[in-house]
Amino acid sequence: MRFHFVVNPSGGSGRALLAWREVQSIMHDKKLKYSVHFPTQTYVVQDIVRDLTNVSDADEDVYLIIVGGDGTLNVAINGIVNFKKTYIGLIPAGSGNDFVRSQSIPQSYEAVLDRITDIHRVRSLDVGVLTYNTLFDDQGRPLNLSPKHRLFNNAIGIGFDADVCVKVLHSRLSEKLSTFHLSKLAYLCAALPSIFKHRNFALDVTIDNRDYHFDDVLFAAIMNEPYEGGGFKFCPDASAYDGLLDSCIACGIKKRELIHLIPRALKGKHTTSDGVSIERGKEYRIRSSHPLWVQADGEVEYRSNDITISVRPQAIQFLGL
Repeated sequence: MRFHFVVNPSGGSGRALLAWREVQSIMHDKKLKYSVHFPTQTYVVQDIVRDLTNVSDADEDVYLIIVGGDGTLNVAINGIVNFKKTYIGLIPAGSGNDFVRSQSIPQSYEAVLDRITDIHRVRSLDVGVLTYNTLFDDQGRPLNLSPKHRLFNNAIGIGFDADVCVKVLHSRLSEKLSTFHLSKLAYLCAALPSIFKHRNFALDVTIDNRDYHFDDVLFAAIMNEPYEGGGFKFCPDASAYDGLLDSCIACGIKKRELIHLIPRALKGKHTTSDGVSIERGKEYRIRSSHPLWVQADGEVEYRSNDITISVRPQAIQFLGL
């Protein structure tokens, strides 16, 4: 049996590479067989995972350990070919680490490796599926492409939430703050200046055949886990074990009220606030008044004005939980 480590050298502003050096030493002491895979510009994480997991049901199981954060884990699960034969673990070394918070994964590399390398310690988790029914580029121009699918672990965010993710991904200040484990502050630094510039929108939402209309929407989050955005507990009761997705939609909230609402969202205390709608279901169809950025576990690919979000119950076998 061999463990395959996939290390994103740029993950967590370089923390993933530092983490790997410590992990490598621990694996050497444990005398366990392992191999390590580093992505390149032409052979990315998704390619590595695709090649490792492209096995038949008759082949040996694949033990895959990601060294990185939410984004690297998201890219990795989107590369898995044979889910039945793949067991995946995570060494936390990212900026946001929302999956780690949700699943109470230890921060100690030795502790988390003890759990992951015990291959009988496995739990099956739900995986979310985002489908872009329409696609637009970063300028809002329609793309003549067939619908695209993307898996996610934590959450889908639409509108302000996704706009902030775009800013965080391209902000030098956010990168520096993340280096010092200040991902919440990085999110706030990107979010607060954008509050008064953000253009709200209208949403038509169908949840398991129940129809809703929302005006003056700030953002919508559809979540498989409680946390996103580097520690914001937007859906406190979300669980990757119940076959359902929780949602948080903020609408009709005055801009000045957000200054007080955002800190409450860090602790999941916002759910009874005016303008916050919490729902739950197996499938969501969301149509917006204009194309919006959509983020999946902090990864942003396209704008869309029509998406579907569904869940695959117990689709992924996770080590060490």
